[in-house]
Amino acid sequence: MQRRDFLKIAAVASAGSRLVGQQPQSFLAPASAPDIAKTDFTLDIAPVTVELAPNRIVSTIGYNGASPGPLLRMREGVPVTVNVVNNTDVPEFVHFHGLLIPAEVDGSEEEGTPVVPPHGSRRYQFTPTPAGTRWYHTHTMSMDDLHRGSYTGMFGFLIVEGATNLGRFDQEHYLALRDWEPYFTNQLMDNDDLDPAGAQPEKPAVLDTRPVGMEVAADIFSINDKALGAGEPIRVKTGERVLFHFLNASAIENRHLALPGH
Repeated sequence: MQRRDFLKIAAVASAGSRLVGQQPQSFLAPASAPDIAKTDFTLDIAPVTVELAPNRIVSTIGYNGASPGPLLRMREGVPVTVNVVNNTDVPEFVHFHGLLIPAEVDGSEEEGTPVVPPHGSRRYQFTPTPAGTRWYHTHTMSMDDLHRGSYTGMFGFLIVEGATNLGRFDQEHYLALRDWEPYFTNQLMDNDDLDPAGAQPEKPAVLDTRPVGMEVAADIFSINDKALGAGEPIRVKTGERVLFHFLNASAIENRHLALPGH
């Protein structure tokens, strides 16, 4: 079995009865009374360490001392303020992914959003819409620096509550899939997901002789901040209704998930 295929299967297996994630007191905890929509938030951009597994700690950049960053829960149509403090030596952008908001607060350089300067701050004020599961993340271009931009730990869930009731459920969980310690490789891009015929053998019948590119691969994968087997599982009981919010926070991989037996 190829290493790449093993990692794909492992990712799917982790989404079964023993999904891994952060410690019980964080994202894996059921929604509690303090977990309500707010109108004022602060994001502190600074270096953090993430303990993916015992003796496997990575250094990166995150929000509010952690990665993923804090859950931002907003209400559709209610104006909010997000205060961003940049405690790094480089300019940054915080992009609010999936929201229909003006370009000056969208958080992307190509849309004309002003930068958050090094060791400076910026205030974003907007009215969130549409309702749904969204996310926020850095929009800094990494170029050939795999320690910047989307290769860092700067990402988190953003929930926009709407008027529609999502239904009755017993547990609610936020699960972000992520890869860590990226590196350049001369292997061909894994484009199985782009081929309508489905997964292809490692040695196809007709070889693609085009020059290979400088693709990016990773050494370790996680759900939230824990690798497979290193975090607390989600414990469910027969008959319970569980609401999962899934996020592919990867800069390089498509993901396939399954919940066998549920």
